[in-house]
Amino acid sequence: MTDLSYLQQKSFTVILVYDDGTARGDWRLLPGVADWREDGCLFLRPSLEIDDLLIPASLYEEIRPVTPEISSIFGEAEYFLLMPIAPVAEDSEHISARFIPFE
Repeated sequence: MTDLSYLQQKSFTVILVYDDGTARGDWRLLPGVADWREDGCLFLRPSLEIDDLLIPASLYEEIRPVTPEISSIFGEAEYFLLMPIAPVAEDSEHISARFIPFE
């Protein structure tokens, strides 16, 4: 099992990315704080007033430190993760997204 306890309480940003048909895709930054729990699960506690986001274990190896070259994009975040998601239907009653695993 991967031990990500070093991330506990670190500033962490998840980049939610979905394929909207353009070359870059549509993406949103979700800043917050990493929360490594005793059960071995990593969550993002967003800065916004929304529920914690479970980070799928299959993406743990994709977590990267923010380097000086990209720090202007992430503000105070120390770590980041690109998370591909499915687009949300415009007429959806609730905001939701579905995780798409990397190929």
